Amino acid sequence: MPRSTSSATPASPTPIPASILSWRVHLLRHRPSQLPGLLLVLFIAGICVWSMFRSIPPTIAAVLLLLSASSDYLFPLSYRTTIEGIEADTPTNKASLPWSAVRRCVLHRDGVLLTSLPAPSRLDAFRGVFLRFATDGMAGDQASVMEEIALRAPQAVVSNRTERGALHSAAPSRQENAGL
Repeated sequence: MPRSTSSATPASPTPIPASILSWRVHLLRHRPSQLPGLLLVLFIAGICVWSMFRSIPPTIAAVLLLLSASSDYLFPLSYRTTIEGIEADTPTNKASLPWSAVRRCVLHRDGVLLTSLPAPSRLDAFRGVFLRFATDGMAGDQASVMEEIALRAPQAVVSNRTERGALHSAAPSRQENAGL
């Protein structure tokens, strides 16, 4: 008796969007002078926890928690822009935001925050994606990232964060427009 063959074809996997701009940032390579301070903090924390509990599991847990908190510094961070949106892959988080959802773009000294919230909020850290800039002249530097954002998310309101942390709109004020 011949076997019947199924004419159904297997479902094709969802295609991965083509990357327009892709870059990696490794903060440890850019700021190696901060490593001894981090190691000192880990060592002192381990000693403090050991002196309080006199047990290895809480000591290991404390050191692992501190290592997790500093993972953005210790491990490479990957970023990618596609036609659909932006993706950030860090050791502790994978975040993405479609270009159509970007409402604000907050420029920092070492990166830019893209958020879906129209006004500054404490929720920015949870509803946005922070992109760290690569070294000037490389893919992912400030110029190329900001150019990509301007092209893909023209609806985004751009603002600058000053050293004191206050936000200032990048759009010229009325006084600047009037020549005052």
